[in-house]
Amino acid sequence: MFYIKTNISSDVEVKVDLYKDENYTQCPKCGKEIQIETEVLKQVLEDGDLASSSLYCEKCSKEVV
Repeated sequence: MFYIKTNISSDVEVKVDLYKDENYTQCPKCGKEIQIETEVLKQVLEDGDLASSSLYCEKCSKEVV
């Protein structure tokens, strides 16, 4: 099982399980929430890292090109 973990304070820790169909990001241009397909996530992890990667929504990706 994979999860994300963060400390809210020295006494509070939050862990959230990651599931195949529950990965999301936001378009950096318009802020629309985008569900990330497993293959796209796999490609991001192979080619770079999550912190420096951005995925545009379909509408904004047409405007960026």
